[in-house]
Amino acid sequence: MQIKLMLILGLLFSGLLTVQGHPNSPQNNCSTPTGLTAVITSATANLTWNSVPGSLGYWVEIEQEGSTPPYAVEVFLLTNSYTAAGLLPNGSYKFKVRTKCAEDKSDWSSWYNFSTSSNGGGGNGSCQTPSLIMLSNPMGNKITVSWGAITGALAYKIEIENADNNPIYFKDTATVNNTTYTVDNLLPNHYYKLKIKTLCSNGTQSAWSNWIVFNSSNGQVASSNDDQSCSKPSGVKALNITITTATLSWNSVQGAFSYLVEVERQGNVNQHFTLSTTDTFVVLNGLLPGSLYKYKVRTYCTGGHSKWSNKKIFITPYNLISDDSSNKMSTTDIIQTNMITYPNPAMDWLVVNMDNVKAGEMNHFSIFDLNGKLMVEQSVKTDTGKYAQMFDLSLFNGGIFLLRWTNGQQVIIQKVLVAK
Repeated sequence: MQIKLMLILGLLFSGLLTVQGHPNSPQNNCSTPTGLTAVITSATANLTWNSVPGSLGYWVEIEQEGSTPPYAVEVFLLTNSYTAAGLLPNGSYKFKVRTKCAEDKSDWSSWYNFSTSSNGGGGNGSCQTPSLIMLSNPMGNKITVSWGAITGALAYKIEIENADNNPIYFKDTATVNNTTYTVDNLLPNHYYKLKIKTLCSNGTQSAWSNWIVFNSSNGQVASSNDDQSCSKPSGVKALNITITTATLSWNSVQGAFSYLVEVERQGNVNQHFTLSTTDTFVVLNGLLPGSLYKYKVRTYCTGGHSKWSNKKIFITPYNLISDDSSNKMSTTDIIQTNMITYPNPAMDWLVVNMDNVKAGEMNHFSIFDLNGKLMVEQSVKTDTGKYAQMFDLSLFNGGIFLLRWTNGQQVIIQKVLVAK
């Protein structure tokens, strides 16, 4: 059996494109990409940035801005350009890039804002995030905030909330057309946090500034809200996933007194969960079938909180059916089954979308390396001909792998490139 599998693998991969190394040798310094630009039509944007010496690829994130309908892309690329499709005319968007190096990754670049129109559009990276933020005249119940003027600013938006561990809930949001704002209705000797962003005259917005944590009575700013002794959680994973529930778990962090979990679904129905727990797991309810969710976890210690864990995903399946044959649907043979994988190249996860599948039969997935070693195996039974399956590749090394799917007599085999 093993010899036969190796023979099949050899036949499948004969004549495949060779994955060549990057022409630049990796450097110890993993630089943040610069020179972000956007060439825009009414529905697409060709995004480019300067190539970073020694890079093994780039992560790109694209999001909508303001009142533009939700749009989100997260993709890993081997080149320094990407064409964003499906944009709306007269929409506002932004993108940022980070570099993947041999054993490291860079910081994210600043957001680059751009807009579309029925006649094309324009990119404008000049809507800068406010800086030189200062606090003055602390009086316990109020404090004055000021910041440096930004060229092209139409107005500024400021948000103030109670800081972590502040037992009193407080929130103030304001849009001002000058560079100063007085926050009042504070409680003496309590900690609050604020952030500011720029609203530019070209219709774009800057990214938010980092949160600034301050004391209402003396105006003293905390040096950092990220406690360096407070480690971010490791071993973050999703378990026991059903069509409407999932359990998220992680390893215990020494010195932690609680954890914060953030879960998000974007699409025609947005969902956002924020949960605090003293355990090392949370159970999510009310999820939507066949949906992709992103999640991350951070630790809270005595001095503050850790950085967020790396963002991960899970997918809830479409309606599963039991082994009870009375629940099975009558089916006919499907002429053409389609399998689409993304992202490809993949890094820490892979999503497989199946269409025109023969329902009521077990779907078997397996991933092999080029030596025929079985890396992952999953099986699922559905009552629908369309569903999605997610695989965790976080423990995979980089290289080419073989994804195999079977349903009854149907077999599909596809290449998957893991870039690490």
